[in-house]
Amino acid sequence: MSNLTTNKNFLAPTGFKLTIDKSKYPNLEYFVTAVTLPEFTVPEVTTTYRQNQGMVTGDRLEYGELSVVFIVTEYMENYKETFNWMFEQTQTDEVLLSDATLSILSSKLNVSNNIRFHGCFPTSLSALEFSTTGEGEFLSASVTFKYTGFEFVV
Repeated sequence: MSNLTTNKNFLAPTGFKLTIDKSKYPNLEYFVTAVTLPEFTVPEVTTTYRQNQGMVTGDRLEYGELSVVFIVTEYMENYKETFNWMFEQTQTDEVLLSDATLSILSSKLNVSNNIRFHGCFPTSLSALEFSTTGEGEFLSASVTFKYTGFEFVV
């Protein structure tokens, strides 16, 4: 028997906070404006029985990419932090990993869920387009992270 929730409030798209290692990337996390919670899939497995082909649930979970959008600061500190993180990875034999936590806020702005992404590392950093026709908008950049796993934290 399923239990219907007693909380009938809907999840607001603006109620979140992303935390990454503040000692290394304080400017990146502070200016985050959007986070895309990745998709998670269980690929099917093809089976054959008496010359008939069928599908069954797979035995592993595949993770999508964690996408983050941030407003670039005037002196580009957060853009440079992310660039340097990616550059340092290419200069060493080890991958520079950092955990990230996506905190989901309730309608009363209390943390209702924490999703911790283990072993994050950036794989792409978007281009920045400078233009004289801009109408007062600030530049944003997006960064894509791969990670080794995730969990819902109480």
